[in-house]
Amino acid sequence: MQNSLVPFDNDNLFDSSGHLTGSGLDAMETGRLDELGSLEAAEHLSFCNACLKRYTDWLEAVPQALLTPARNLVPQVQDLLRMRSIRLFTNKYVSIVAAILLTLVLWSFGVFGPTTGTARAAHRDLPQQPAFSVSQSLQELFGRIGQAAEGLLDDVQDTVQSGFAQLRLQPEEPGSQQTGGTQPARGE
Repeated sequence: MQNSLVPFDNDNLFDSSGHLTGSGLDAMETGRLDELGSLEAAEHLSFCNACLKRYTDWLEAVPQALLTPARNLVPQVQDLLRMRSIRLFTNKYVSIVAAILLTLVLWSFGVFGPTTGTARAAHRDLPQQPAFSVSQSLQELFGRIGQAAEGLLDDVQDTVQSGFAQLRLQPEEPGSQQTGGTQPARGE
């Protein structure tokens, strides 16, 4: 057997009939071919069925333990696919949401107001309402957001207090000792 550190001579890769030699196939199998020799062998295997058959027979004889990856790649691939699907989702729908929001803002400022003569006449016949004020609209919007946040925080506080009340009212388990203070939470 030849030393795997000694590079293979590419002149001995093919025989006189143009097929991979036994030593050339062995060098390819053991990884002793240089870059040019590997490319030539791969190109030859792409069209020569006889040499491809010899190479696949060698692959079938390799123990399965050598062909399995060193680590499980499934979680890494799943994470990559998940990130790509999130990126696709955001790229697709963020532009749609931005277009809808821009349309609503423009509409609220009256950009899409009446433009035809009959629509203008009908618009003039409507009773005059107070002028639209951006500052008033923003003030109302932030007021509603503040009220909603306050209601949400009240609900969270009620839920937490209810949970604490339930923990205090739980009956003691038989065989447990009084520790003279708070009981450790379950799972600690």
